Amino acid sequence: MSSSPKRIIDIEFLGWQFYNTTNSGYLIYQAPDSLEAAMVDPTTREILFLMDRGTGEKLYQHPNVKKFAKMASFLRRGKLQQQFQELLKMRKL
Repeated sequence: MSSSPKRIIDIEFLGWQFYNTTNSGYLIYQAPDSLEAAMVDPTTREILFLMDRGTGEKLYQHPNVKKFAKMASFLRRGKLQQQFQELLKMRKL
């Protein structure tokens, strides 16, 4: 049985601050001492990866990280398809 995923809103991450957004839409948070960083799903607030900023060592990985990777790929593809369809509509005008 796997443990429940960590979330940025859990008490152990109190004080963590938003730092940046990735190209795929995930949020990056950093610890108050700036020694650790977390990649967070913006919808579920679940932490996908927790890393040591100095060494790059992975300290935690979400139990279903592959699901998130597939979802991000699907969403990117959908946005590209939508942009392509809009471009085709503009050419017809």
